[in-house]
Amino acid sequence: MKEKTLRQQYPKLYAVWSVMKQRCNNKNSKPYKNYGERGIKVCEEWNNSFDSFCKWALDNDYVIGMTLDRTDNDGNYEPDNCRWITHAEQQMNKQAQAYATIDGVTKRVHEWCKEYNINYQTVNTRYWTYGWDWEKAIKTPVQSRSNPTGYKLKRKHLRDKSNA
Repeated sequence: MKEKTLRQQYPKLYAVWSVMKQRCNNKNSKPYKNYGERGIKVCEEWNNSFDSFCKWALDNDYVIGMTLDRTDNDGNYEPDNCRWITHAEQQMNKQAQAYATIDGVTKRVHEWCKEYNINYQTVNTRYWTYGWDWEKAIKTPVQSRSNPTGYKLKRKHLRDKSNA
């Protein structure tokens, strides 16, 4: 029986490598504008060889579920500028760009969300989609909806007992 290739042994890592290359090399790829168009490249060694990238990954704490992170956001994909981090850490990196000032104190929006016990996505939607300012988006409590579908209950036994 033939021995498996590294691509066959590490399909998820192969997918990471493939996406990294698409971002930087393929002008038809949606994320290209944020990578290749900004001049971010994949180092020649990794660009030409999955085996080389795979060896680096395994030697540098890769575990399934980790994400590839560039320590210098404007730097290339290369051994000295890359590391493996958790998805949660990656999200914190993205969220770190958004700051809000509330009552004269400036913090990352993510930190305010924890302090006010409100979901970050809710705040983000209020700010970016509905145009609320950060303070209003963070401080306004989420209203619970007793009937989120809006459908009227037709059967008497399904209605609230207090109304029966």
